[in-house]
Amino acid sequence: MKKWLIVLCCSASVVASMLTSGMARSFIDLIAFISILALAWELHDSTKVKDKH
Repeated sequence: MKKWLIVLCCSASVVASMLTSGMARSFIDLIAFISILALAWELHDSTKVKDKH
């Protein structure tokens, strides 16, 4: 499920970036980068096996 959120976030940022320019475009790119990084971090954490010791 989270993989689809990453793909959707990338698609939305590309479309928003194409429709804007200047500072708004930079802001959208920064928000997209942070959200993709957060989703990837959560996806990485959810795949780890927790030790029961």
